[in-house]
Amino acid sequence: MVTHGMVEESSHTGGCPPGGCPALPNKDGRLVTDIHSAGFTYGEADLGLIGQTGLPLLKKGQPARFWNEDAAARIWHTYTRCKLPCTGATGVDYPTANGGSGRFGDPMDFDSGEIGWGLPFEPSKQQIGGNDPYDEKWVQDAAYWTFTPKQTGTYTFWCRIHPSMRGAVKVVK
Repeated sequence: MVTHGMVEESSHTGGCPPGGCPALPNKDGRLVTDIHSAGFTYGEADLGLIGQTGLPLLKKGQPARFWNEDAAARIWHTYTRCKLPCTGATGVDYPTANGGSGRFGDPMDFDSGEIGWGLPFEPSKQQIGGNDPYDEKWVQDAAYWTFTPKQTGTYTFWCRIHPSMRGAVKVVK
């Protein structure tokens, strides 16, 4: 039995307008090994900045670290792949984790999981069901995520916790 109509906060679904989302800039930035989320942005990989600085470049086959600089304030972030260009309006169903091919084992369908400290000063990955001993892995899980890109191309991502956070990188040979 329906007890009410649609609630106001669910009326904005977000996404791309008719005609499509704005394209990403076609400008290369500098070669980097680390991407930093800080102040609810993705630093030099943030979609609000790449128009001026270009897309940060990651080397194919070289590990890259994706940091959460907001972890000290107990703010969690994720790096979750979304479909290019991932520039539509934020809403209750946009963006989504739809950047991969949908095939099991797609090496470029990435999601960092939550990066940050939890309530008892444990990394978020240990909050429910975690059983790793307290060691340097805990510090890593709360501070950064390591990802090794296996294919060249441009990849966009967003924070599942703060969906207005969006970023992009370009993987080169």
